Amino acid sequence: MQALATHRPQKLLEVAAQRNEPAARKERQVTRIGTAEQQQEAALTAERRRSGYQAPSDLPPPLARLS
Repeated sequence: MQALATHRPQKLLEVAAQRNEPAARKERQVTRIGTAEQQQEAALTAERRRSGYQAPSDLPPPLARLS
């Protein structure tokens, strides 16, 4: 019974390793180009870059600027 219990995680590891090989990842990336999912992710990433970190306007300036 123990052999069966260890066989399944090994199979899961093998499947994950195959899925994460560079060639397989590249193939999935190429098939995603131009899809609605890819466009949505690009828009979300661009919005994150534009917004940056949100800080309250009533914060005092950094200590280096006080002197």
